[in-house]
Amino acid sequence: MAVSTLTALLGTIGAESGRIVAPSDGERRGHPSYFPAWAREELLSGPLDAGAKRVLQSHPDRITHVLTDDPWIKRNLNTPELLAEAEKELALSGR
Repeated sequence: MAVSTLTALLGTIGAESGRIVAPSDGERRGHPSYFPAWAREELLSGPLDAGAKRVLQSHPDRITHVLTDDPWIKRNLNTPELLAEAEKELALSGR
């Protein structure tokens, strides 16, 4: 993820207290999404493979989208294999 994307996400989290903050390319949300404290129990109560998505779908009015063209927001790094693949790609790109 680009430093500018991370900076924008952190700035929005600070300014939008109590809201879910998610990066977006304008058409779909990306990773990572930030969830405030009120979402904790709801995140933990459902199946692990549906928790975050379920919370996002249940509270569209409580989401602030941070628009970015950063392609890394579309990368899902939920498994060791996906993380290793991303690390390899970053190493090849010189980042």
